[in-house]
Amino acid sequence: MELVVFSTTDRSLSEAKEVTQLFDEGLTCFHLKKSGFERHEMEEYIKSIPSKYHKYIFLHSNHKLRKNFKLGGLHLSRTHLKRRYNSRWKMFKIRHLTGGLKFTRTFSKLSTLSSSRKKYDYVFLSPVYDGISKLGHSGNFGNRSMKKYIQMSKSPVYALGGVTADKFEECHEVGFSGVGLLGYIWNNEEYSPVEAFREAKKKIDSI
Repeated sequence: MELVVFSTTDRSLSEAKEVTQLFDEGLTCFHLKKSGFERHEMEEYIKSIPSKYHKYIFLHSNHKLRKNFKLGGLHLSRTHLKRRYNSRWKMFKIRHLTGGLKFTRTFSKLSTLSSSRKKYDYVFLSPVYDGISKLGHSGNFGNRSMKKYIQMSKSPVYALGGVTADKFEECHEVGFSGVGLLGYIWNNEEYSPVEAFREAKKKIDSI
């Protein structure tokens, strides 16, 4: 399984130092989701991370910054899909022009996960478990249903929402190709972000 780490959703720029440490520890996929950031703030955040790691960064907003940095991919919301990436041809064209930029998306319903006609590099299903960073967000799906619809998906599916290291094996058995971590990394009462990532990577490597 693949291991993905999400940024916090707050406005912290100092967090980028810890993100760099995660890259040093072997992180190869980081989703930068800062909905409150202006373009210059997002640019400053990316610049504070060594350029050798930019290829591992996926942007959730300010997508035009892909022209300034050699980034790994773009995460698409429903708004993005309606306005700019509303056809498979447009996605193919951008991939070709950028040398293989990846595209991801999040689904919150099993029915839309299985019925989506577009093929992404991978997609998230969320929330799979009760939230850590978002209290009140409860897991919406049963394992049997998830397994069925994951098999029907045109894209690899990653588990997101309340995922912790002790749930990796269950995610693997259900059929997930990867996991996305947010609260387990940044709101862990037992480990620092780097220590939490080490534990998660060790667990992933053992599966």
